[in-house]
Amino acid sequence: PPCPVMIRKPTTKSALPLYGGISSPSRSRGPPRPKGKLNNRSGVLVLAAAAFVVIFLTATVFQHWHLDVSVGSMATAPPDLNANIPLAPKRSNKKVKLAERLKKRVEAALVGVERVVPRGVLPPMFGLHKKEKVGPVPKGGDGGVGIVKGGGKKKDKAEKEGGGKKKDKAEKKKDKAEKEGGGKKKDRAEKKKEKAEKRKARAEKKKDKAEKNKDKAEKEGGPPPKIGGAGAAVLKMEDDAAARVRRDAVKGAMQHAWKGYSDNAFGADEVQPSSGSAINNWGGMGNTLVDSLDTLWIMGMKDEFWKCRDWVRDKLAYNISAPMSTFETTIRSLGGLLAAYDWSGDKAFLDKAIDLGDRLLETFGEGGFPMGQSLLRKDSASNAGWLNGQLVLAEVGTLQVEFRYLAAASGNNIYAERSEKVFHILNDIKPKDGLYPTRVSVRNGKVSFSNSQISFGAMGDSFYEYMLKIWLQGGQKETMYRTMYDESMEGMVNQLIQKSTPSDLTYIAERQGGRLLHKMDHLACFMGGLLALGAYTDPGGLESERAQRDLQLAKDITYTCYQMYKRMPSGIAPEAITFSSGQDFSASNARYYILRPETVESFFILNQLTGDPIYREWGWEVFQSIEKHCRTEIAYSGLRDVTQAKPAKDNKMESFFLAETLKYLYLLFDPDTPVDVLKKHVFNTEAHPLRRFDQLPDLKQKR
Repeated sequence: PPCPVMIRKPTTKSALPLYGGISSPSRSRGPPRPKGKLNNRSGVLVLAAAAFVVIFLTATVFQHWHLDVSVGSMATAPPDLNANIPLAPKRSNKKVKLAERLKKRVEAALVGVERVVPRGVLPPMFGLHKKEKVGPVPKGGDGGVGIVKGGGKKKDKAEKEGGGKKKDKAEKKKDKAEKEGGGKKKDRAEKKKEKAEKRKARAEKKKDKAEKNKDKAEKEGGPPPKIGGAGAAVLKMEDDAAARVRRDAVKGAMQHAWKGYSDNAFGADEVQPSSGSAINNWGGMGNTLVDSLDTLWIMGMKDEFWKCRDWVRDKLAYNISAPMSTFETTIRSLGGLLAAYDWSGDKAFLDKAIDLGDRLLETFGEGGFPMGQSLLRKDSASNAGWLNGQLVLAEVGTLQVEFRYLAAASGNNIYAERSEKVFHILNDIKPKDGLYPTRVSVRNGKVSFSNSQISFGAMGDSFYEYMLKIWLQGGQKETMYRTMYDESMEGMVNQLIQKSTPSDLTYIAERQGGRLLHKMDHLACFMGGLLALGAYTDPGGLESERAQRDLQLAKDITYTCYQMYKRMPSGIAPEAITFSSGQDFSASNARYYILRPETVESFFILNQLTGDPIYREWGWEVFQSIEKHCRTEIAYSGLRDVTQAKPAKDNKMESFFLAETLKYLYLLFDPDTPVDVLKKHVFNTEAHPLRRFDQLPDLKQKR
């Protein structure tokens, strides 16, 4: 029988030690025996020697037989027992014959036998010592030893049967599925296909949206960089460094315009930027000079500022011969004097402001409302003839910030009381939707609205602005003003906010007799900054639903105003635009540009509140277009038709170009400014920054 040490039957499940009972090949020779007939003792020795020979042969065969091991398969070639095996020297013919018989029995027994191999890499004796991989090991096992099957009769039988039962079973399942027309598997496949198609459709829709946003971003001048995380500080530093260079460029524009005014028209109301002539179309009150005072201070042009102070102290007088607008005189001259005083502390400005304030008080008459114009002296107030005795909403509702500050600075509360009364009266007759008509009538002491036009542009704009700013000026304590503002914004959102096609641009329509007018003035572009300021100071907090709505609306409106510049051939916005279906907007009949500031005002406020650098990019584009088309050898001029690639100039520079447009651009690019619109300052509608009352410990207050 085969050697019991090395051979097990296929049914044996237990594993023997691999080297169990095998002696070292070097010790396989038996001791020398004498010649002669074998006795019992000699027979035992012969059998022992034979056993050692078999053991040696078996071990040698295993060592030289290279096993191709893998899970479930194994090389089926039998061991080459004729290999060069170092056998013991011949002792006798009988011994050789016995060894040959044992050899044949071993060869016959090894065919189709299950071999015991360890898990993982086999030892060197199996020919796998060169880091050959064995493959994954089946789960379970018998204490770290796995049975690797392969070869022999079992494999031959499996190959002859062509895959056996498993193959037959798979074919039967396939036939059954084909007969049933696909059955459940086909239904599941169809469902999977439908789901895949839906996912594909959603992906395409998402891709189209991304492309649309990309196009929109390109029109905007590129998407703003993401701010946040570890790189936020670096991005801000880089943006601020670039902004300072641009700030200096804006200051250069102011220096150029101021030199042209100072050389050609110092002390006059305006200089004509093309011809260089001085004109006094505001009664000779030094309109450009007074309106520019705080701009000079903020930009660090102190020599020019003090020269102007001397002129205000020594030469400014109000001996005018033609009626002046109460509204314009208040926001430009009174506001300019008060801001110069607030920033410099020089009493000369406050003295002139009190003088002018007293003259303006004379315009308040019947019903507590100020008349539209006057000669700035007693009993000289009147209304403009084209108004037929009516008052303009924006004019009567845009005096309060200036008069309240004058009251705080002078200690005379009459300025505040007179101006605030207008708001109290209007609040008493407010419409249910918070939207106020642009004309006010006062007859026999009774105040009413005399038309149905609703506008956030001309004749209505700054009234809504002062609702919020009066509340901010007083330290956010006078709730009536904030309530009026919130009600008006609610009415605007519900009734006037519209979207253009195809670009979904947000705009504020006007209303006339219950019918919407799809137009928007450049004047209305201040609403972007105002809505953002209202959102950041919302009593419910910035995260409230209303504040988030208004902040998003502020950004959307400001983007539309940027597009008013971007889409014009000159890169300059017209005075007004009209919206039409499928074409977004076009310039209205008012295609001129008078150096207006409202769009860059919103850029500045949104940038200071949100920190988004995109507003600086847009502002820089606007400034470059102004430099290209409006700059003259003397100063800067308005344009006649911005729809032309090279528009003609109109030879007029409004004082608000220096007071507002250049100031807002400078502040937009100035990361070091002390101006703080959220906690410290309130800008009047002419861009004159005044400290809030809770920031005025050095001023007398009787409020």
